[in-house]
Amino acid sequence: MKKHQFMLAVCMLIVITVLAVNLSAAPAVPKINLKNKVVKVLSWTGPEYFTELLDYFKKFYGGQAEFTVVATQEIGTKLTAMVMSGDAPDVCRDEIQRGRFLWLRANNLVQPANNYIDINSPLWSEMKPAWEQFKHDGKYYAVVYGMINSYNMLFYNKTIFENNGLDTPLDYYNRGEWDWNTLRELAIQLTQDTDGDGNIDQWGFLCDKDLGLAQFALSTGKNLIKIDQNGRMVSNLRDPDVIRAADFFRSLTAAGYNCMRPKGDAKNLQEFLNGKDAMMMARYYRLKDYKVMYDEIGWVPMPKDPQSDKYYTLAYPNYAFIPVGAKNPEGAAALLNTFRYIEVDEELRQQRNTRLIEELKEYTWETRKILEGIAQEGKTPIIPFYFMCDDQDGFRFYRIWNEMYSGQNSYQTTVEKYMPQLQAIIDRYNALIK
Repeated sequence: MKKHQFMLAVCMLIVITVLAVNLSAAPAVPKINLKNKVVKVLSWTGPEYFTELLDYFKKFYGGQAEFTVVATQEIGTKLTAMVMSGDAPDVCRDEIQRGRFLWLRANNLVQPANNYIDINSPLWSEMKPAWEQFKHDGKYYAVVYGMINSYNMLFYNKTIFENNGLDTPLDYYNRGEWDWNTLRELAIQLTQDTDGDGNIDQWGFLCDKDLGLAQFALSTGKNLIKIDQNGRMVSNLRDPDVIRAADFFRSLTAAGYNCMRPKGDAKNLQEFLNGKDAMMMARYYRLKDYKVMYDEIGWVPMPKDPQSDKYYTLAYPNYAFIPVGAKNPEGAAALLNTFRYIEVDEELRQQRNTRLIEELKEYTWETRKILEGIAQEGKTPIIPFYFMCDDQDGFRFYRIWNEMYSGQNSYQTTVEKYMPQLQAIIDRYNALIK
């Protein structure tokens, strides 16, 4: 009996151990027998940033990657030239904020990825919601292999909150009370004339000029530009929820409570570092520039819309695609499988963090810890399709909310001013959609 119990205990221990290993390991990459081992990659960063990727691509598939590196703003022009000349790359990496992906697809420069990658496989299934946001005519074109769920964050100065005896944004977030109204109330209380000279020298809130209204609109669950069921662009600027977000944003300016620093350019963002602002909305990667303040910085996702039960966040997808004319699409699929594996294997993520810190000197361990937390904090990430119209034909979205910073123009007046220019871009895109 004792022997039987001992053997049963041993078997249970083996099962538990195997389960623990399986739960901690990344899903296996799909098997592909590559006839052509060389994959050509067009990218704005070179192989020095992909040490683990290239090692595992060779390990899994016996493959190697050859990089063509150009400035990120030149990716679209270079890709078009390569495809037209019959020398298309097999993989093209892209950046969502450059706003070119839908245009490249509409101009028949991108081929469906589901011809070569199984989105329902264990390796990829977690990314399906992101792939769905790029879906067109029943096909998947963007291969999203990783996601920063909160591209924008709200950073706050712990000392300012402590000196004023106020709960921090994190306190409110943990209680489920972090919304627009809480942000505004805190900003009002922390906008102060600290030296009594009659001028505000500490602002409650500072907002990156390039983001502004876009983030608050996204927190309602609405994109400034949406893609309809036929794949066409539609402006959401007159949507009631977007207008409501705009009215809230304007209430922070001199037209309302005057609790937001009047400008949000690079020079004024520096004031957060100088301890002159209590809260700041900015891109997550600005953390690497704030090393002198790590002990002072707290962070939370952007506040939610009081009328919503969810935290919607502006998502930053890490993605690539297979161009039309790629001579080795199977090799592209294999490399993209490896990209995904690198994202989900914890040991490899740790190795990559070490390399970024110790070799490339891009971040510190404190920064990486915060960034890893930010990556997991997004609640309901939305891919910002408004980028697809931004910087087209001289149009910039930020001009709409920048005109609201001073408080002199209403949202509706400003939208009507810029709407003809935006609609012309939308019409030009829609004319390309079959």
